Amino acid sequence: MEKQIKKQHIVNLVSHKFYCDRCGKFIGEVNECLEDGWYPILGEYKRKYRASKGWLELNKNYCDSCAEMIDYQIELTLKEFGFKDN
Repeated sequence: MEKQIKKQHIVNLVSHKFYCDRCGKFIGEVNECLEDGWYPILGEYKRKYRASKGWLELNKNYCDSCAEMIDYQIELTLKEFGFKDN
């Protein structure tokens, strides 16, 4: 006959809620991994642009519609300065 030992563990789940930095819409919620504390970042929007003195970086959390709008606005601004499509 097997002995079964039951131990009660207290587990603290850390949840992270993500909201769009532009419109404030709730993107989602993620729980941290208990082993190493890692969690995926929802709505992560990272863009790097080369400038004369180095790189310009944009790190935000956007919902899908806001990310598309930001890309569109950046594209329009660059075209206004004279950049052309390939």
